[in-house]
Amino acid sequence: MSLSFPNEHQKTLERAKDAFTTQNYQACLQALYQLVPESLGETEQKMIVSCQLALGEYEAALTYMKKHPELLTTKEMYANYLQALCMTYRFLDAWFVSCALDDVSLQQKVLEMENAYLQFHPEQKIKKERELLDLSQGKRQTKNWLAFLDGLTSQQAKALLPALLVYQTQTQAQLKSKAAELLVKLNETRHLDVTHPLTMKVHRVAFSELTTLEQSEQLQALDQTSLILATQPQVLAATVTEIRAHWAYLYPFLPEVTQVKQWIDVYALDYKILETHPKETQTASAKNIQEIKEMIRLKFSLFS
Repeated sequence: MSLSFPNEHQKTLERAKDAFTTQNYQACLQALYQLVPESLGETEQKMIVSCQLALGEYEAALTYMKKHPELLTTKEMYANYLQALCMTYRFLDAWFVSCALDDVSLQQKVLEMENAYLQFHPEQKIKKERELLDLSQGKRQTKNWLAFLDGLTSQQAKALLPALLVYQTQTQAQLKSKAAELLVKLNETRHLDVTHPLTMKVHRVAFSELTTLEQSEQLQALDQTSLILATQPQVLAATVTEIRAHWAYLYPFLPEVTQVKQWIDVYALDYKILETHPKETQTASAKNIQEIKEMIRLKFSLFS
């Protein structure tokens, strides 16, 4: 009968487990970090995340889970992931993940963490209102938009973003599209007023009926139709890119799905990549698309 003694790997692993059992999370991490990462099993990897969260190392926990997405297979691990997102002030990301999982209890967990954050940081409300004012005045939009989103909770977003949907100047039109799409991602269901960027008229829009631009039937039809029509792929890609940019500017006011082919016909005339018959681009609707195209191009030139 031969005796087998534990090797160094097994000894270190046992120290880590003992430390974890006694809630000595720092010692547990130190032991696990001594081991070759590839040698760690799922149990040890989950121990690392638990220790990081217990020690308040939220950024490290988030990075570790993103590096090991295979760990995100249980509700418990998703709860850990949402906690790491919220504790690093990525509230919107946490809300999107919880909605994608379609789990009410996880959504409630995110809301509870948002409420706790707002309770302990009452100055956050005034800060975001001030940043919103800067945005509405058209100041350094790209920089200020990112600053506005930083640390913004889903509840604040739903309360503040509608103010960006109605505006008086063209410089604010692109913010309207960003705000509208973000509200759709937040599962907004209200009817909200939105200014059309070309007519500057305010329309009542049912947000419960909207999808994001990327998920819209119009964009899917654009991609499918362009594949069928492509005779010079690289040039046609430029046409589709411009249409996408113009629709992003118009969003949520997108054309009918049945008009997508006509949009390509009209835009393609500039690039001479389709053998478009004159009758196809001389109809009233085609002329309207042509006018829209020129108007947006002019506005884009003024922005640059």
